Amino acid sequence: MQPRCDNLAAAGLAVFLATLAAPPCANAAGYSPILVDWAGTSLEGGVWYPSDATGSAVAFGPYLAEHVPEAPPKQGTRHPLVVLSHGNGGWFGSHHATAVALADAGFVVAAVNHAGDSVMDEDGRGLNPLVARPAQLIALIDHMTNVSSLSAIIDPDRIGAFGFSAGAYTVLAAATGTPDMVDLQRRCATDSADADCDVFQVYPSGKLEPLVKGDARLRSVFLAAPALGRLFAASGLEPTGLPVAIWAGGSDELLDPEIHAMPLVEALAPRDLVIVDKAGHFSFMPPCTAALRDAAPGICADPPGFDRPGFHTEFNRNVVSFFDETL
Repeated sequence: MQPRCDNLAAAGLAVFLATLAAPPCANAAGYSPILVDWAGTSLEGGVWYPSDATGSAVAFGPYLAEHVPEAPPKQGTRHPLVVLSHGNGGWFGSHHATAVALADAGFVVAAVNHAGDSVMDEDGRGLNPLVARPAQLIALIDHMTNVSSLSAIIDPDRIGAFGFSAGAYTVLAAATGTPDMVDLQRRCATDSADADCDVFQVYPSGKLEPLVKGDARLRSVFLAAPALGRLFAASGLEPTGLPVAIWAGGSDELLDPEIHAMPLVEALAPRDLVIVDKAGHFSFMPPCTAALRDAAPGICADPPGFDRPGFHTEFNRNVVSFFDETL
């Protein structure tokens, strides 16, 4: 990775104002908004990419981001593509710091708001995101490789995916197409104490029609705090040779890794398995600004003794290493 300015994400808006006169960050990632067509619906999103531009931290939704809007992309080579999938009720910028780290390291990174399951769109539209989410991720890959103005600098033979929480389910479903929806419905109809049903009940009751087939263009997947791992284990999924990293929080208050992540270990034989000591569920989201801590304290609080800014420096380094080695 290129040397970076100090991470400002946890410093608050006052620090952001002070950076306006500060020296710019070197070799900042470029960033552009995108619109992706999926089944006649426009999915709002963004793409980060390698650039030689310079810039300071900018306001980005409720965060500060170290990217340069509309910076010219580096030319002359094709870069791997990583698509991101946010968690339930999140948004495409939920993991912007990880996206920037990847872009700085030479990846093109793209994400969209999942229709029916983002902070901007929670009405469901009669969809069941467990089905719609993987299809939307595949539509994003289609857009980036065939439609985007950046398609000329993307290597279509090197595509990976990163997902958090429900997004981890999403990228694995898109890559394999094998979660056992019938088993999920059966369990949730008969066992109200089943931990998977707590996740399932978050979603609207749209049809659980068959998933899209697994997309062979996805060559590796990184799963952070994954949800619904038993859906894949129950399907009889055998190790596929797909490089997989699984990171989960040892103190995850929403998705106990023993229930949601560990069933994937036998099914997928992950290349990397890390249970992060003291990490809660939302510890995998970027450090919060002061304004975000006031507006959404639930996603900004960590278990006692957990250093989110320090963790993310190491976490993003590991995400970059995983995709460097598998793409």
